[in-house]
Amino acid sequence: MCKENGLASKSCARSRAEEDAKRTALGKIPVPSSHALVADATGLPEWLVEIVPAMAFSTGLLVLGFVLVGYGAHSSAEQTASGPAVPDAEPDMFPHSGEVP
Repeated sequence: MCKENGLASKSCARSRAEEDAKRTALGKIPVPSSHALVADATGLPEWLVEIVPAMAFSTGLLVLGFVLVGYGAHSSAEQTASGPAVPDAEPDMFPHSGEVP
């Protein structure tokens, strides 16, 4: 592989030795015991680390909903209609006999 990339034999051997050293160091890193890395780092139970943010998010959405409903229901002045709810009936342009003029 070194000859394909145009590397000399000394630099190729040095590169392989460095790569092997890095692979060995990477292999010594302990595998996380759970998917919750915060739980591993802090020592807290995994269920607690996962449920607290979910409950905070849910509570935040609930509070936002209450605020929006309160804002929509709050009015500074009574709203009254300025005209009738049903418009006045206009005469038909065409007679009901189905004839078109």
